Amino acid sequence: MKKILIITSITIVCLLAIYIYFTGGYIRYPYMFYRYNKVITEPLAKMGNTDAQWKMGIYWFEGVGEMEIPKEDLEQAIYWWEKAAAKGHKGASKALAEAEKMLAERDDFSKEAKNKIYEIAKSIIDNKDNNENIGNLYGITTTSFFTTEDYFTNSETKNRLVLISGEAGTSSGTARNLLILFSGIDTYNVIWSGQVSEFIQDDIVDINGDGIKEIVMNSGWVWMGYIGEYYQIFNFKNGKKNDIFTVRSTSVLDCDYDGNDVFMNYPDLYKQGDTLENKFDCSLIKLNDTEYGVKQIHTVKIHNGGQTEQEILKKVKVFSDTTNIKLK
Repeated sequence: MKKILIITSITIVCLLAIYIYFTGGYIRYPYMFYRYNKVITEPLAKMGNTDAQWKMGIYWFEGVGEMEIPKEDLEQAIYWWEKAAAKGHKGASKALAEAEKMLAERDDFSKEAKNKIYEIAKSIIDNKDNNENIGNLYGITTTSFFTTEDYFTNSETKNRLVLISGEAGTSSGTARNLLILFSGIDTYNVIWSGQVSEFIQDDIVDINGDGIKEIVMNSGWVWMGYIGEYYQIFNFKNGKKNDIFTVRSTSVLDCDYDGNDVFMNYPDLYKQGDTLENKFDCSLIKLNDTEYGVKQIHTVKIHNGGQTEQEILKKVKVFSDTTNIKLK
């Protein structure tokens, strides 16, 4: 009986592996396909097997970006499809043509539209006195340019969102970027612009399942020993910036912060006196298939004096709790 169970188990594993390899099982079993890829498909592709090269292209094109699985990478997909297509693989040839078209369209945007968007960005900065969403941002740079197309104002029409690095006063902290929201993907009609901190593609999520994307953003500043931090989730539903969740932290620099500037003495002074730190460490979590929440670790530190770092740390009182907050 034990022998039969072992044989049955091995058979099931083999059949599942064959299914994944020949039917594109990565769609339903992404992590399992990833492991199979590393062990079998990639080595075969490197040996010149055209079917394996074709599947490696699919693997990179359909990147999941979860667990150990990389995000989609169009250049990597093209790399493998070119190898298979050169040997006459029809599936790879067809996929290669589509991928090259997508790559050309992406490059065309970066060449033709960037200059126009930079012109618009400069105009926004030049007229910032008429924009309540811009404080001390006084210029833009070409250091960083991020753009994406998605449903930001409603669930039917895509918008173009652009984030451009900029120059700002010291008090701006991490808010040194200009964010521009256009009414569509093929128009330069600006419906919102403002000074914000940096974010990436992974920070754009549909929180409540209504088809409209939210943006998760962390920002902060340091001034005379104090640290202020914001964790924000917002969207642009109906063309206006709407706050979904916001929390602010206040803390002070570490005691051992060294420097010759007079301001560097403030952290020690704060912690030698009665100073309150109120810190929120937040992260977005998925509560279930359709709902998101924020995991919030709240830490309160009460400093009760001390002349040395050791004395300060000995006298400090620390209270902490963790809460999962459901987002509506």
